[in-house]
Amino acid sequence: GIRAWRDTHPRLVRATYELKAGYSIELPAAWPKPDEDMGLVSIENAPDLRSGSLDQFTWGFGIHDAGAAGQVDRIIDELRSGCVSPPRIRDIVLANGVAARTFTCWEFMGELNQEHRAYVIKAPNGHVYSTWQPMARDWRTRARYDNLFRAALGSMKFKR
Repeated sequence: GIRAWRDTHPRLVRATYELKAGYSIELPAAWPKPDEDMGLVSIENAPDLRSGSLDQFTWGFGIHDAGAAGQVDRIIDELRSGCVSPPRIRDIVLANGVAARTFTCWEFMGELNQEHRAYVIKAPNGHVYSTWQPMARDWRTRARYDNLFRAALGSMKFKR
């Protein structure tokens, strides 16, 4: 039980990145700097390539800025349009106090469907942000990256 907790709730040294997108974010220091391109911030882990490691493969997510004109419900409907069945939406509060709406869904991708998690937030700066992250099939890796990515979103500090 303790080993599973350590695997899924890692305590990693963090680095803070000030982004041109108008916010800062904390990520594990071993991960590469986020890539910014036309309203999308792409974040990936640093795979260690050891067989059996929970970090063996590349996992990542993107943060899309829909701007101040973005509407949370409209973005959720767009993200849900590719889902195999309508997902249940949950309201949560991130560590930075920002309310988020989240859901998971299976997206049809040919022979192999892929489960994804989405977050949609209305930030204090008035912008609406959405994320779309693939989820691992095994429960430990899925829990690890769900916790790491949620912690990254919860670390966002917005400039007004």
